[in-house]
Amino acid sequence: MPPQHTQRRLKPEAIALLNGHHAWPKPSEFFRWLKETENLSPSRHWWKRLINGEPVPPGLVHGLVRFLSTTRQPPLLLSVADISECVPHVPLSVKSDGSPGVDVWRLGWKVLQGHLPECFALPPGTICGSDDIDRVAQMVLENLGRKSTANGSRLLPDQALARGECTNEIDWRSYAAWIRQFWERDPMSILLARVNGNVVGATIIFPIREKAYTLYRDGEISAYELTGTDFQRPSKWLHVQSITQVRPNECPGTRARSLAQGHCMLYQIAALSHPVDAVPNRPVFIAPAINPENICRSRTYGLREIGVTTPRPRCPLMELRPPDEAASHVSLTERITYRAMLGIIGIYQEAIRYEHRWLNDPE
Repeated sequence: MPPQHTQRRLKPEAIALLNGHHAWPKPSEFFRWLKETENLSPSRHWWKRLINGEPVPPGLVHGLVRFLSTTRQPPLLLSVADISECVPHVPLSVKSDGSPGVDVWRLGWKVLQGHLPECFALPPGTICGSDDIDRVAQMVLENLGRKSTANGSRLLPDQALARGECTNEIDWRSYAAWIRQFWERDPMSILLARVNGNVVGATIIFPIREKAYTLYRDGEISAYELTGTDFQRPSKWLHVQSITQVRPNECPGTRARSLAQGHCMLYQIAALSHPVDAVPNRPVFIAPAINPENICRSRTYGLREIGVTTPRPRCPLMELRPPDEAASHVSLTERITYRAMLGIIGIYQEAIRYEHRWLNDPE
């Protein structure tokens, strides 16, 4: 399939709909139909991107809609506009002055290196204060409610919050109390992303002990059973609890907001983990994937499902760990993804060390 200047991706609610109706065609049948009926011969690798909600050539989405309405029994009538959205085709060499609509969260570690800030120091007000924790807790659950609901951007704040509490199986006050115990251990665990001084999101990352990580990874405990006593800094075991944002009408451009969130996340990882040069202690990440958007975003950054569902909330866990250098089944993409992460985290760690030396140097 020829290169496209604009691609399309399935919306999370569309993926949920197709999953719920068991409507996905067999890949071999669908690609044969595309060739015979639409005269299209796309590479098979696009199938995985299509079902994961990642950008694909628009002909693939149009073909899926026509296949479901004409070949599937019973037919499933959908429209391209309702189930998908346009995505600018962004080359891997994109620079920080690229298209204003670029969502860097969908581009991966490699491209984040092209969006490095001019100043690595955290902006004033980035460190979460005690009075900010309730706001962050509500922000997390309200955003989750919107992301887990079709047309979630139309929900009123109270409706989105209630939906998020239900999906995450915790009320916002209990969630606030839970994240507060980690914040009390180290305020670096909760950061406020800001653009022009205004809060546009928050990032919550907990460095924890190996025993707690293992119990959580194995599905023996829920995240909410982790406590402040499990906190350990530095640690190679990092629990990425949430990367969240404010209400849609409070957000600036997608790119400005996502860059601010990315800066906070990278700074946290660099500050809370061991130096990446320490090979035995290179970071391992685990994150809950509570909706299709979380899954797609996490996959872009190299996290993979591990076949474990956390008991509360009921959702799959995804993990990124150092690839086994001796394993033949580890792909080149997996190796490069992890190396790219080490590279950008190493840059941040060097910047943090330089900043501290400068602050402590009397000269």
